[in-house]
Amino acid sequence: MKNVIALILATASTFAFGMDMDEFNEKTHISYFGEYNKGTIGESSSRAFYYQSISGRYVLDDTWTARLDIRLETNEGVEDPYVELNPRVGVQGLIYAKNQFSVFALYRLEVAAVSGSTDLDRVIKPKIYHAANYSMDKHSFSVGVEVARWLYKDGKDNVENDEGFDKLGLFTDFTYRYSFNDTKTFQIYSELPFSKPGDKEGTYLVNDGERHLIGMEFAVPGTFLGGTMKGLSLFPHIDYRPQNSTDTELKDLGVGAWVSAVFF
Repeated sequence: MKNVIALILATASTFAFGMDMDEFNEKTHISYFGEYNKGTIGESSSRAFYYQSISGRYVLDDTWTARLDIRLETNEGVEDPYVELNPRVGVQGLIYAKNQFSVFALYRLEVAAVSGSTDLDRVIKPKIYHAANYSMDKHSFSVGVEVARWLYKDGKDNVENDEGFDKLGLFTDFTYRYSFNDTKTFQIYSELPFSKPGDKEGTYLVNDGERHLIGMEFAVPGTFLGGTMKGLSLFPHIDYRPQNSTDTELKDLGVGAWVSAVFF
């Protein structure tokens, strides 16, 4: 991972050299996203995890923005809680907007850089995501779909060694938002990930971890850290996972929070 980060920084430095630095700074920013999640409310032994993503963004034109995501995860109660995740690079943009309807696109490549991927001869994972959004007064509805698949060394699917080999990964999400004002928004977010296992024929799909989040998003106005941070947003929520047969009582629900901000 350290070698990948060094290569990325060297590439960015080369790109910026000879370019007007005021223009580069104006078009560049860093986004942060963090998620805290605890499996259940009722069990003190329930393990929590922390996911963090630091994303460098560069505006290419009126539609497209390039992004590079460095990611990591920390899991409580395990021998090695700190986990580095593969970096992702790609572009995003609002590719259609008319009246209350819009379509967002995100095209990324996940690069096999950590041992958990390189040991399995994984090379790169194309990820194509589109989300359609419709707004109506204070209400907004969004539906997103992503398809993804690992590509392996020498172009051969590593079915024998990679127990997690999937012929196709399919991720869908649904979001409903009701805005009370500029700083408070009620939100329901659902994830429905599926995969087509490598050892299955036909159109067989497996549910990979359905979950539903319900909570209130709070946008914190102003800037922080000497004017270097803005767009701070907090989304504390209840986490319900129906495929978990033990989620039968209120105390079995999970709790979590999303935190996001922009640095410039």
